[in-house]
Amino acid sequence: MSNSQAVAAHCRVGGGVSALVAALLERAEFQLQEGDLPKAWQDFAAAIAVDATPASRYAWGVALAERGYVDEALVHLEAACDVARRNGSPLWRARSCHALADVHRAAGRYDLADRYRQWGLRAELDATGEIDPTTWIQDRVHEALALGNLPEAEQGIQTWERLTRCAPQARGVVLMSRGVLRLRQQRWSAGLRDFISAFHAFRQEGDQLGCAHATLSVGHLLQARGSWRRARTCFAQAARLLRRLGADRLRRQAEQFQTECRRLEAAACGDPRRN
Repeated sequence: MSNSQAVAAHCRVGGGVSALVAALLERAEFQLQEGDLPKAWQDFAAAIAVDATPASRYAWGVALAERGYVDEALVHLEAACDVARRNGSPLWRARSCHALADVHRAAGRYDLADRYRQWGLRAELDATGEIDPTTWIQDRVHEALALGNLPEAEQGIQTWERLTRCAPQARGVVLMSRGVLRLRQQRWSAGLRDFISAFHAFRQEGDQLGCAHATLSVGHLLQARGSWRRARTCFAQAARLLRRLGADRLRRQAEQFQTECRRLEAAACGDPRRN
């Protein structure tokens, strides 16, 4: 289950939004799965127009971030955070801050990511009086991987695995992080197994975007090992899936990775015609 699917599911079971907003968000999620982004964006916009809560803005921001639209995602997530603050909704403020931390961390803005993470943790305390340990450890793992602190990342992943043992929808995300750790440790075979297992976990949950990310990760690992042709095949497969999902920015990145592999393969075999 992707983050945007999780948001839609939360709203369906009573996330503090009206039945109309929940229906619009569910339809937007369906359009995302079908790869029809223009119609999905229309449904998100319609939901925002009638939603007094941060839910629609948050859902749209998460969907944009998952598809590589970073600047657009920040606009909606920051708006969700502002609405949550005005409405006195610490739970939605926590969710928005954690999502903003993820986006900034992925963009390499670690100071901003840490700031939003701290705000998110404080909002969780305001909402429930305690911090969700799974969210906390997930943030710590992602931060440790981003900063290259591999011992801390490994320890955090072990804790994260214990916390999510009974949560199959989180399995793919944990495996992806463990695969990244193995890749950084140059434990190629273990990393490959983790990425492939993540792909199967995402497919079992119906998370096609997760499948695409796992396929890209397999490609990057094979590229790092000099298996240019196999890596190129993975990037091509990911690009086809991303095209079907309408994730054009991520699709273009996958196609650029294909081109890079083609050039590296040509350089390795001394064939300038393939550059």
